[in-house]
Amino acid sequence: MQLTNVPRAAALALAILTARALPNPAVSVLLTDYVGATGARCLDGSPQRFWLRRNASSSKFVLHLMGGAWCESAALCAARAYAYECYLGSSRPECFTRAPGDEIPGVPYADTMDFAEIPGVLGARWGGGLLVNDPARNPLTAGWNAVEASYCSGDGWVGDQAAPTVVTFNGTANLPLYFRGGRNFAAVVDSLIKTAGLGDADEVVLTGSSAGGLAVYSHCGALAALLPRTRVLCVPDSGYFFAADKGWPGAVHWIASNGNATAFLNQACVAARARAGADPLACMLPEVASPFIAQPLFIMNSRFDPSLDIISGGEEGRNATNVNRLGAALLALVNATVLSPPNARAATNAAFLTSCHQHCGQWATNQSGPFADFNVVIDGTTAITALAQWRASLLPGADALARRLWVQQASFPCATCCSGGQA
Repeated sequence: MQLTNVPRAAALALAILTARALPNPAVSVLLTDYVGATGARCLDGSPQRFWLRRNASSSKFVLHLMGGAWCESAALCAARAYAYECYLGSSRPECFTRAPGDEIPGVPYADTMDFAEIPGVLGARWGGGLLVNDPARNPLTAGWNAVEASYCSGDGWVGDQAAPTVVTFNGTANLPLYFRGGRNFAAVVDSLIKTAGLGDADEVVLTGSSAGGLAVYSHCGALAALLPRTRVLCVPDSGYFFAADKGWPGAVHWIASNGNATAFLNQACVAARARAGADPLACMLPEVASPFIAQPLFIMNSRFDPSLDIISGGEEGRNATNVNRLGAALLALVNATVLSPPNARAATNAAFLTSCHQHCGQWATNQSGPFADFNVVIDGTTAITALAQWRASLLPGADALARRLWVQQASFPCATCCSGGQA
């Protein structure tokens, strides 16, 4: 990996820190059989892929859903499947191989790759701190079985479209697009149950970043139903995309409607919306789905997530009033839909809400390198520590958690909130 525009001393220090990181290899699993059996496919029709770090001595799993936004039209989805960034729409090996100098490391595809080098994961920056296998940096799940499911459907992991959409892209006609994200999720879980011991797990943390975090709100209950003997905890990272303006609800409605997503949204939410004569596709929105999630829920999110800012007007932090408005709205919604009645699980839910103006990667695992996450601390507590405290409080015989909401109180902009400061 090349380092450019870095002073020699800083580059040497960075190299030393990087060398201390433990190798974190994961084996690629390509779900070829599911293409015919269930129709699980990437946008371009290739099989769904996931990456597995197996620890046969552990009965616990962390299952991470890769993020990567979503595509809001057939043309944009075709670009995901058939253009340069095709790791977002295909499992073809060439899509996972990048050239030096790209946004992601220039590492050739291999059937075994380090989590820090897989496009869409990159260690703790986009893959979340729970995939890190160093107990000094991740004291909670370092020794667990770890799975990262590649996101290649562009539909927020909920699509169930029976027939492909046929498009013309870059002069090539009759190219298929498959919106099967929900089927892909189901295929990953089924394969893990049949081949990796997931069905015998005593505990599973379902997590994901960005669009993968959004999908946790949809799939949390379904995963628990498939694992009736397993404690399932749900930890969405940077996925609380709420209806900030009419643009986001329109985008999510296209994703859910075009993907025929109803079967893969939270089914308690879908049923309640149907009884009320309301649109069940709104259950893709976290503020709509959260009150219906019966499993313990720990939300990791920035109040000032720049993705929310972009969705609500595209100002990308240039309008501090707007960013602070969104931060206040997110905090109010999390309190109302996750931490308070009528959510039956409100007493066991928790949230870690930062003021770091970054999207994802705020676990404070102290990883080094160009894709390190951010050192966010709230009242002396990191997200990993807060999550561990929350999980411990859910164990049989444990005392109730004294604190269920961590909030970095600083207003935007905050110069130090991403680097251990409070204001």
